[in-house]
Amino acid sequence: MKEKYFPITEEEISYLCKRDTVFGAIITKMEKPNRELLPDFFSSLIFYIISQQISAKAAKTEWSRFQERFSPVTSEHIASLSPEEIQKCRTTLKRSVYIKKIAEQFVSGALNEEERIKKDDDEFCKELVKLPGIDFWTAQMILIHVLKRKDVISYQDIAIHREYTCKVYKVKGITKEQFEVLKQRYSPYETITSIYFWAISTMNTLD
Repeated sequence: MKEKYFPITEEEISYLCKRDTVFGAIITKMEKPNRELLPDFFSSLIFYIISQQISAKAAKTEWSRFQERFSPVTSEHIASLSPEEIQKCRTTLKRSVYIKKIAEQFVSGALNEEERIKKDDDEFCKELVKLPGIDFWTAQMILIHVLKRKDVISYQDIAIHREYTCKVYKVKGITKEQFEVLKQRYSPYETITSIYFWAISTMNTLD
């Protein structure tokens, strides 16, 4: 049976608390976050394409609508649809074209899932951004939510960037260079840090 949530151990939490006492003081008061995983590589690509530039709540609604309308969500089924049919799930025509092209690459074998998931984090992201409609943030989210990689935190993630700079460290902003230096304190458990920042983003106060 597949795991529903990203696995987080007490040892990993303890490590992060020791590495960053400010962050640690916050997460020790929190319940362990339940971050839902996505079922497979192909459907996760579709999910993130239709979720671009909309809220998390809207993304869930659109994804549910897509699944209901186009079940089963397999590469063969989606490749058989026209962009206009895909657009009926209320996504844009541009994104519908991206989705169809990716499905066709799966069907043709041009996009080999087994080869992709064997790559390390950096190589995986570099390869994935070559796909239509996939950016670096999306590739990182798939590393986390499908492949369950432990050491991923994204500077491009708005929620992480906001909570990192405002709620936790009480600063106005952080440069990419500063972020790269600071995030090393969380390695090799940057993903666990990401999950806690996402949980913090839903909280009204840290008191």
